[in-house]
Amino acid sequence: MYNLSHKRAQVLMLARAGYHADYIASVIGSTPQSVKTMTSAMRREGYEIPYHTPAAPPLEITPAHFDRLSREAAKRGLTPMRLISRVVATILDDDLIGAILDDEADDVDPARTAA
Repeated sequence: MYNLSHKRAQVLMLARAGYHADYIASVIGSTPQSVKTMTSAMRREGYEIPYHTPAAPPLEITPAHFDRLSREAAKRGLTPMRLISRVVATILDDDLIGAILDDEADDVDPARTAA
């Protein structure tokens, strides 16, 4: 149950955060079937990974940004997805979109803003 490769560790983190195999595969450069095989193997090894994750719209986020979100979520005792939900809800409830985004920008490329 220890000594995970970097790729398996990413799969474990993302699967536990509620991401589906298609998205995880795109992040790690693999196929959805390989991700499903890895998660099945990790479950047999004793790792807790949810079988049924809630359906959510795809979220385009770089691995670096997800790592930062994970650290911020951990500080607050939240999952990364729960933190994202709270941040988005706060932005919408407080009408902050205009203050955060440049309405003149044509298209925001998440890779362009990666740390």
